[in-house]
Amino acid sequence: MPIFRRQSLTIIFTDLLVWCVAMIVFVFLRFYDDYYGILGIKVAELMVGFDYVLWLGLQAGIILGLVYGVVDVFLDQHWLRKRSYGSVLLIKGLIHIVIILSLSILVRIEAFEKMDIELTPRELTYSLANPGLLMIFIYTTLVNFTINFTRQITLKFGPGNLTRFLTGRFHHPKEEVRIFMFLDMKDSTTHAEKLGHVKFGSLVQDCFSDLTVIENRQAEVYQYVGDEVIIYWEVEKGLKNLNCIHAYFDFKQQLESRASYYLEKYGVVPGFKAGMNLGQVTVTEVGDIKRDLAFLGDTMNTAARIQDQCNTYQVELLISQHLYQQLTEAPSLEIRLVDNLALRGKQQSVDIYSVALRSATLP
Repeated sequence: MPIFRRQSLTIIFTDLLVWCVAMIVFVFLRFYDDYYGILGIKVAELMVGFDYVLWLGLQAGIILGLVYGVVDVFLDQHWLRKRSYGSVLLIKGLIHIVIILSLSILVRIEAFEKMDIELTPRELTYSLANPGLLMIFIYTTLVNFTINFTRQITLKFGPGNLTRFLTGRFHHPKEEVRIFMFLDMKDSTTHAEKLGHVKFGSLVQDCFSDLTVIENRQAEVYQYVGDEVIIYWEVEKGLKNLNCIHAYFDFKQQLESRASYYLEKYGVVPGFKAGMNLGQVTVTEVGDIKRDLAFLGDTMNTAARIQDQCNTYQVELLISQHLYQQLTEAPSLEIRLVDNLALRGKQQSVDIYSVALRSATLP
C-alpha cells in the first residue's frame, strides 16, 4: 500500500487548514484585549506587538497541522488499520501530549529570546507549570478530538455524504444519474469452506482494505454486502480518464502486487468479478433507527444482474450498453460485445460488453 494516496494529501491539507484557523482563533481569544498570556503576564507587558503573537500562533498552527497530518496518514497505513480504534486513539493521545509539550517549550524559548530574557531551567519549569499551558492543552485536545471525530463520521457515511446529510440534500427523494459497479469475490464459497468463516472474514477484510486504491479514481463506496461491495461515481468523475473502468484494474493490480502476502496467510490470491451500468436512480435518506443513503431503481438491478453473468461468459468485467456508449476511445482497453442478453425481470434485452486491459499501462 503506497504511503501517500490522493486521500493522504487531502488529510494533510485539511489538518493544516484547520489547525492554522484554530490557533489564530486561540490567539485572539487568549491574547487580544489585555488577556493574560501563556507566560502569565499581560500582552501589553510582553514588549512585543499583537501581530507578533499572532504570527507565533500561525507558526504553531502550521507545525501542528503538518505534524498531525503526517501522523494521521501514518496511522492510516494498511498494517495499522486493523488495530482497534481505542488503541489508535491512545497512540494519538500520547503523540498529542509530546507535541504540545515540545511546541510549548519552543514557543517559550522564542518568546524569552525576543524579550531578551535569560531562560533558565527554573524559569522554563515555572512557565510550563503556568495554568495557561493547561488551557492550551485542553483547547488543542478539543480541536484534535473534533478533527478525528469528524473524520470517523466521514468514514462512516463516505466522502461528501456528511455534508449532504447536514444540508438535507437527499431528505426528499431525488433523481440523479450515476455509474455503478457491483464487485464480487470469485469462488467465495470455496474459499469460505477451505478457510473457515473466521479466517474468510479476515480475507474479506484485507481485500476491502486494498480496495482503497480506488480513491485515486474518485470512486465512492455505497455498501458492503458480505464479500460484495457496491461502488459508484458521479458521471463526470467516472468517465474522466475512464476512472470507472480503470478502478477495477487498479484494484486487481493491487491484489496481485500483494500475492505473496495472500498466499502466505490464506493460501489463495483473491480475485473479483464486476458488473457495471450507468443510468438514473432515485437517491434518498432512509431509516430512523439507523440513517443511511439509499439508491433505488432499475439501474442498480441491471448492474447486479450483469455481474451475475461474469461466470457464464468466463470474464472478469462486464459493462452495459448504456455505459459503453459514454466511454471515450481507450487504446489500452479491449472492449467487445459479448451478447444481447435478456436479463431476469427485464422486458427488454440489454447488450453487454466485456472489458480487458491490452497492456499494463494505466493513465
